[in-house]
Amino acid sequence: MNVINKIERVRRTFAGLKTDRVPVMLYRHFFDQNEDNSVNDYVQWAKETDIDILLVQVDGFDGLPINNVSGSINDFCTYPEITKNHPFIQGQVDRVKRIFSELKDTAIYGLLYTPYNNIKKTAKYSFESKINIDNEFYKENKVIDNTMEFAQKCNDILLEE
Repeated sequence: MNVINKIERVRRTFAGLKTDRVPVMLYRHFFDQNEDNSVNDYVQWAKETDIDILLVQVDGFDGLPINNVSGSINDFCTYPEITKNHPFIQGQVDRVKRIFSELKDTAIYGLLYTPYNNIKKTAKYSFESKINIDNEFYKENKVIDNTMEFAQKCNDILLEE
């Protein structure tokens, strides 16, 4: 088989088709980064490693954008609606687009942070109280429904982009 480009290699692999080799994916965080040097660092790192797949985790977007987080279930029940036009979401989508514009030959996937993912990181609680908070999340059907609805909206955003 002839050598194929990175994106085609990934697409063929995901489809279960024959490729010239197994695609390579590496994962890396760039902590304490702003939007500009994070993009530059991802681009430089991807070029240096010559990876086929780049998974972008948008560092700097790992805190829920609400104020006065107490660590209780009420934090999540009362979070403001975050739509695809919210700066918290658009900032993540924009950063992945900027990386892709520099790495058009690389398959790029992005993780879109959601409120549920981040409220547990933002909340101030000990390991023992975390278990209790998780149990409260599962007991609260409205919270689960809202979380799932938001996750679906995030998936729709990524598919549209």
